[in-house]
Amino acid sequence: MASTHTTNLGIEKIEVGQQDGTWGTTTNTNFDLLDTAIGGQVTLTVPATGSTGTPNDYDIPEGSAGDGRNIFIEFSDGGDLGGTAYARITPNDAEKILFVRNSLTASRSIIIFQGTYDAAKDVVLAAGTDAIIKFDGAGTGATTSLMVDNLALSTVTASGAVTGGSFAGLPVAGPSTAGIVELATSAETNTGTDATRAVTPDGLEDWEGSAQVTTLGTIATGTWQGTIIAEAYLPNASATAEGVVELATQAEVDAGTDTTRVVTADTLTNFAGFPGSTAASTTVAGIVELATIAETNTGTDTTRAVTPDGLDGWTGSAQVTTLGTLVGTTFGAEIVETVFAIPSSTTPELDPADGTIQTWTLTGTSTPTDVLVSGESITLGILDGSANTIVWTSVLAAADWVGGSAPTLSLTGTTWVEFWHDGTHTHGALIGFTS
Repeated sequence: MASTHTTNLGIEKIEVGQQDGTWGTTTNTNFDLLDTAIGGQVTLTVPATGSTGTPNDYDIPEGSAGDGRNIFIEFSDGGDLGGTAYARITPNDAEKILFVRNSLTASRSIIIFQGTYDAAKDVVLAAGTDAIIKFDGAGTGATTSLMVDNLALSTVTASGAVTGGSFAGLPVAGPSTAGIVELATSAETNTGTDATRAVTPDGLEDWEGSAQVTTLGTIATGTWQGTIIAEAYLPNASATAEGVVELATQAEVDAGTDTTRVVTADTLTNFAGFPGSTAASTTVAGIVELATIAETNTGTDTTRAVTPDGLDGWTGSAQVTTLGTLVGTTFGAEIVETVFAIPSSTTPELDPADGTIQTWTLTGTSTPTDVLVSGESITLGILDGSANTIVWTSVLAAADWVGGSAPTLSLTGTTWVEFWHDGTHTHGALIGFTS
């Protein structure tokens, strides 16, 4: 009968009466395998990240050496693997305790499992982490468990309740001694005499304060529930500093010389100098009555003041001869504009500032110029009874005329043309002729 092997370490068990003359070699091999399993340490270079379906396998073969049999495995690489690595211990029925170190570069984690990958049954080991991992050898559904992760016995941190004994031998915490401490109740926190207990966040929330507190930062919210603050702790207000002030008496308000007290609504109402003060005028400051909208529009009252409402209801004045740019304005009546007659010249300047309706009587061959800018226009009536020539090139090119050329002037009436500037060029168009 052939030899068999142990499940967990793959040690060969020689069948009775077998391997005559060679059992010593097999036994020595078994000793070597046991030596590796008990004290073997190896650093393995992970060749690639692998995946959940095709991980990097580390085997415990039957009767021969294998990387997975070592008690300690350090995973390293020859450079950044570019992602999380996957490592699997085989076979999936081998029960094993393994000491592991993740020395992968670029902060790469390694996922260690046994059997078929299951995210709920693997161990994710962060870069730079030492751990003790248990493999339960449960076949394709084997579970991998993290037993110890970066244990530092010089500083023991409990993640849950400490049970199973007393604190005998541990020192009691004090001002200069680290040790165990009991938590204080809210009542003990407010009493403020216990020097052996520690305050909890709940106790601090309920803390009512202490006479020893003499300095505070800026209190942004909350309600002051005390009685008074001693005047000695509050600065006096001045023209350049915030602080506390005293209210002025009526006599002090009327006297008008106190610079340290403040006036109340009552003392201002009864101010001796106010009710009978001089009426306001164009040369004297004083009290003034507000004008109604009707009085504002009548425009003859020199003793009243216009309100914003009155200004909004104002219908205007013939004295208004200049306005700024009107945006979104609706005119409720006709707009009357003076027609501007261009002074006699053969080189006139077409300027919309002179008016948007202009006339020009030719006296000879003429070369006009213009100063129109974006959005401006002029309606121009040209009178020519002598077949004079106009050179338009200083105003616009032929192509900028609607129709592609300048109009022919009437010799018996007025030729009307429109000029406008579109932001790039001045354009022109013939409107028509009048007699």
